[in-house]
Amino acid sequence: MTTRETVLAACKSLAREQVSTPDWGGDVWVRAFSAAEHLAIQDENPDPIDVCVKCVCDEHGEPLFAADDIDALRAGPSSPVFECAKSVMRLTGFLGDSNEELAGNSDAVPGDDSPSI
Repeated sequence: MTTRETVLAACKSLAREQVSTPDWGGDVWVRAFSAAEHLAIQDENPDPIDVCVKCVCDEHGEPLFAADDIDALRAGPSSPVFECAKSVMRLTGFLGDSNEELAGNSDAVPGDDSPSI
């Protein structure tokens, strides 16, 4: 049986993984949502840009983006945004390993084949 200290120590480190984002010039790290972030969006269809601002990070889990970066991310290529958002949603438990859950949920920009999350 685990201890309180073990559980609280585990709460300090969210799951992370590298995501290939060639349109951004290389790989980035993403982290899972915290329990509070997960609860805040569980009944919503989160904006992939907001997901990136919250969860794209460096290898230590420090955010790469801030709210001031939203307009720049919206103006950039969609592929890395959606790849990062899909990875975050999978790490958090919103998606399985396949993207079947995304079918039929597209709010994509016209001419953009990337699904919305």
